[in-house]
Amino acid sequence: MKITFEITDHGTLSYFLGLEFSQTLHGILMHQKKYACEVLKKFNMMDYNSTPIPVMVNLKLTKELDEKAVDAT
Repeated sequence: MKITFEITDHGTLSYFLGLEFSQTLHGILMHQKKYACEVLKKFNMMDYNSTPIPVMVNLKLTKELDEKAVDAT
């Protein structure tokens, strides 16, 4: 490829097209932490507390057959 295209080595990949990359012992980790922080800042939510997942892990939801209709309003 170097013969056909002009290529420059900028070192280890860390940020590309909005994605962040981190080298670990197990491989490359890809995340969007910077993007998530920018969204929180945009909507003034940086000081909000995080919450654990509000649903039990592997919970199977089923439809209740004898359930009353829900008021859509």
